Formats: sequence, C-alpha cells, structure tokens
Amino acid sequence: MTATAIGLDDAAAAAATSDYPSVLELLRDLVRTPSRGGIDDYGPVVRIVESWLCNAKLAPRVLNGPASPLAVVCDVASGSPGPDTIVVGGRGLLRVKITVFGQADHSASRRGKVANAVVKASRLVDALRVDDLGEVNDRFGLPPKLTVTSIRGGDPGSYSVVPDRCELEVDIRLTPSFDVDAAWSMLTSALAGLDRTSPAPRRSTVERTSDPWPPFQLDSDHPLPAALRAAALGSGFDPVMVVAGPSNIGNLLATHGIPATAGFGVRYRALHGTDESIDLATVAPVQATYHRALLSLLRSTE
Repeated sequence: MTATAIGLDDAAAAAATSDYPSVLELLRDLVRTPSRGGIDDYGPVVRIVESWLCNAKLAPRVLNGPASPLAVVCDVASGSPGPDTIVVGGRGLLRVKITVFGQADHSASRRGKVANAVVKASRLVDALRVDDLGEVNDRFGLPPKLTVTSIRGGDPGSYSVVPDRCELEVDIRLTPSFDVDAAWSMLTSALAGLDRTSPAPRRSTVERTSDPWPPFQLDSDHPLPAALRAAALGSGFDPVMVVAGPSNIGNLLATHGIPATAGFGVRYRALHGTDESIDLATVAPVQATYHRALLSLLRSTE
C-alpha cells in the first residue's frame, strides 16, 4: 500500500504508509487481548502498547491505577473505532455494591411475615427503575443512566430457608446535572425508605467498588479536538464532535486536569461483537490524521 493509493501525498501520509505493517501487527496483538472495560485487566494491553512504542524509539510512560496499569502516555495519540466522530466528552461512572438484609427463618415457620432479603431486594430494583434521573444538559446532550447489573441472594437448592442477605451491583452513568453526589444521595435515600418499610435486624449498606469518574466535555473550539478535526478533513474525513455514552480514559485524565479526546479511529463493523472487525484501508489515513494534528499542536506552542 502506498500514500498515493490511499489518496494522500504529504509527509504524514508517507510516514503512515511506512508504519503500516508495524501498526497492523500491533492491532492484531490488541485484538487478541481481552480488554473489556471494567472486566478485564488493562495490564496486558498496556504492556503491548508500551513495548510497541519502545520499539518505535519513543518514550512511553505508564499511568498506574490502584491495582494495575491503566494507560500509556506518550507523544502520540490514539482513538476508538470510527472516523465519523471525535469524542470530546463522556458520561461519568459510579459503580456500587448494595447489600440488603432480611431475617433468616424457615420457609414453613408459623411466625408471621418476616423480611425476605430477596423480595426486599426486588423492591429496591423496582425503586431504582427511574426513567428520569435529572434534566438533560443541552450542551452535554445525554441523560444519566442507572443499570442493575447483578443480583445474588439465597442458597440454590435451600428451599426451606428464608434468605437474610441479598447483594446487588449497580452501574450509574453520570452527567453534569446528575453527578456522583446526586447519585449517592438517590441510593442512600432509596435504601433508607426500603429499610423503613421492610425492617430487618441489620440496615442495608452501599459501597463503592471503584473510584468514581466524573463526566467531562471539552469545548468544541478547544485546540485539541479542533486540530484533530482539521487534520481529519485533510485526510478525507468529516467527523462531528460528540459526547460518548460510555466512560473512557478521558474521564480519568480529566480528573487530573489533562484534556483528551477519546474517539476517532479506523472504520469498524460489529463493535464488541464476536465478529468484530475493522477496515484495514482506513488505518493509514487515520494514523496520518493524528500525525498532522500533533504537528499542528506542536507548532502552535512554538
């Protein structure tokens, strides 16, 4: 593949074409490595990218989280799939584990009604099914969202035991109008109401399972996305700036005052599906786009 073949004829395109075999091999290694957000350890992915950057004679630095590496920082840029958008923001993230308590008893007991933890938890799930968590900020453009992702209670096969404990996991996506404080207040209020209507020997509890990430959004005229869009136009793309529904590494960087885009990349099909694939013909133009954008940003600081 040549720069002329992909419709580009400047130095950035030539560099992208020269790097194409190496970039393709990197992509293949990354595709083979599990990297589901919040599920898989980021360490293996980070080590692959760090090794590739070192082989390219660059000097990467690794951002470490409490338990494992989270990201690689270097004087290069990368993006999520899709050349039609530039992600300039993302909803924040709060993940919690809720423990609902009931009163253990025999299912055939002659006693009156007792607090069944599983039934109690099901009432909480209903209480958390809130369609309207707050106003949608016109600039941000996305609503907050709450999802109950798991529920575990009782002992399978123990038909004669009234469960006294049930655990739920909840994922909450945050926005400027529904931040971590608002989400936490909603959860604690719902639990207090649940314990009042279904008292048990112990009160229900809620705990964070990870550090929350706040929502973030860059201004459309911020130099970073502006340079990337201008470079994309030069590569034959016409992306629009959007806020992503999922959280991304941009949220983490924003907590440290580091601006970041989090999406502009190769064209794809069946994202996160078992038959996920990318259009290899877009690899070099996208790389050339980032090359041009970086040169523009570096020149602006001279």
